[in-house]
Amino acid sequence: MNSKTGIWFYIKNYKFNSIFIKNFLLIVILIFLPLAGLNVAVYNYFNDITKDEASASAQDAISRVRDVVDLIALEIDRLSVRIASNIEVISLLETSIGRFPDYETIQRFQNVWNQISVTTITSDYIDSIYIYSEKNNYVLSTTKGSSEFEYFYDVSWKNEYDEKKYEFKRWTTYRRVAQQFNKDIYYNFITTFCLIPIYDSKILGVAVINVNADKLGKLINNFNNDPFKSVYIIDENNSI
Repeated sequence: MNSKTGIWFYIKNYKFNSIFIKNFLLIVILIFLPLAGLNVAVYNYFNDITKDEASASAQDAISRVRDVVDLIALEIDRLSVRIASNIEVISLLETSIGRFPDYETIQRFQNVWNQISVTTITSDYIDSIYIYSEKNNYVLSTTKGSSEFEYFYDVSWKNEYDEKKYEFKRWTTYRRVAQQFNKDIYYNFITTFCLIPIYDSKILGVAVINVNADKLGKLINNFNNDPFKSVYIIDENNSI
C-alpha cells in the first residue's frame, strides 16, 4: 500500500483536522465511552445485589444456627443444674461407699444411673455423663457404669476440675478423648462441668456432661440449606 494513501499518512499530515480522526473520536466519545461507563455501572449494580443477597442468605443461616446452638446450650445448662441439685445425687455423694456397698447404696447408684442414662439414650449429641464423688474418689458413668477413679478410662477432665473447682461453679471446655480400646481414635467433646451441690459452698463432687462435637456439627449443618456453605463456630480462644 502506498504510504501516501495509508492511515498513518493522514494522521501524520492532517492530525486532528482529518475527517476520519474527527469521526473516530466522535464515535468513541458518543458511543464507546458511554457504553463502557454503562457496562461498569451495570456490573457494579449487579455485583452489589449479589453481595447483598449472599450476605442476607448467610445472615439467615447464621441466625438459624445461633438459635439452635442457644437452645442446645440452654438444655445442657439446665441439665447440669438438675443433676447438681438432685437430692438423690447429693445423698449418694454424701454416702461413704466402702469396698463392698450395701444394698441401699447399690439401689441409689442404680436409681441415679437410670435417671442420667435416659438423657444420653434420647439425645442426638450428648455422648456421656459422669458423676464424680470427692468423698469416695468414685465415678458413676452412663457409658461404663461405676468405677473407682483410678480405674476409669477417661481421666483427662480431673486436672481441670481440680484447678477450677474453687473458682467456678459451672464452666465448659473442649477436650479430645481417646477411645478406650483404640487409642488412635479420638472423640471431640464439648464438656460442661457443674459442681455438686450447685447452690452450696461445700463441694461433694461434680457432674461432667460430654457433648459429642462431631454429632453436634452434623446436627447444626442440617439447618444449613445451602450445600456449598459451611458453618463454623469459634469460641473466645479461637477454637473451631
